[in-house]
Amino acid sequence: MPRTKFHRRRGLAPLELTLALPMLVFLMALMIDFGVAGAWKVRTQANTRYAAWRTVNARTGEYNPTPRYWPASAPLTTNAGMDLPQSSQLWDAQPALLCPCIRGPQLTAPSAEVAVNVPGRMEMDGTVLEGNAVLERPVPLLKTALPGGKFRFNLKQDVFDNQWQFYSLGIGWNTDIRADVWWDIEHSDLSSLDGAVDSSLQMLNANLQVLQSNPNQQDLYPLDNDDEFRRYHSWRPPDFYPRLGGMCESKPDTVYTSIVSRLHKDGSPNRGSLLSRIDNLPCTMSSSFEDLYKKWICELEMCGFSDNGIDPLRQRYKDLAQFMQAQKCNGAPSGQLTRCECPEKTNCACPPSPIGVGH
Repeated sequence: MPRTKFHRRRGLAPLELTLALPMLVFLMALMIDFGVAGAWKVRTQANTRYAAWRTVNARTGEYNPTPRYWPASAPLTTNAGMDLPQSSQLWDAQPALLCPCIRGPQLTAPSAEVAVNVPGRMEMDGTVLEGNAVLERPVPLLKTALPGGKFRFNLKQDVFDNQWQFYSLGIGWNTDIRADVWWDIEHSDLSSLDGAVDSSLQMLNANLQVLQSNPNQQDLYPLDNDDEFRRYHSWRPPDFYPRLGGMCESKPDTVYTSIVSRLHKDGSPNRGSLLSRIDNLPCTMSSSFEDLYKKWICELEMCGFSDNGIDPLRQRYKDLAQFMQAQKCNGAPSGQLTRCECPEKTNCACPPSPIGVGH
């Protein structure tokens, strides 16, 4: 069997490294250049949005300085944005949003001579801001690869202004009336547009007068200001007034079925409705007073007050229990109270009683 001859390769490895090293260095330089350019492009995109956000309505930008890493020679500016074609198409595709009472420029009735100016605050293209960031930086390596040895970004970003938010419109709260903002309108204009407005206003004023002149107004005092609650329910008495809540809804039928009425649309009982809370108000108040009297009586018993001094309050509790039973309130008490005793190893403090009962 013939012997195989081996050829020595001494000295070829340094030669191969010498031949490949320029290519490796070139690739490394490209990686560094692309990495630096990519990082600065991300920063430019972020600052493009930042330039617009720091100047949205109610902001001047002066309290939002340019980031420290951003070169002083690279401008960050904000301009009025152009109309957004796709969004405007969707906006204009809604028939309700084409109504003159929303888009303007004026609102008139067929039989009216007066015209109400509509500022057009619902226009989409009027609430677009365009942020712009321009950056020019030298290429770290391979400067001859780009003209002037620099890379340059000029990026723009459209954002919506927050002019539709209630505080941006100069409105105190989200549930306040927006008529003075949406329309340049007075009561006389409303009367000219729709004669029923006057009759509705007169009915509202008449109902307000009835409430203000109610001879039983003092009987409603415990609804929001009962001094007996201050000791046992912190500094503020409970508020028993049934309210509509914070729901925002423009359709009267939805407001009635979802908030006011006793039934849902499917006919099921709506226990949280306004009418149900009004009907349940006697039980709601009685339950709070029942808890108040129990704490009150227990405190007086532990502090050593005589039965003659506590019996008037016990009688109040019994009368309240009978009332709750007659109203068929949930969890109505029996009217029987067990005498309170101070728990062992407990210091029963005896602060002044809310009422003048003696030992």
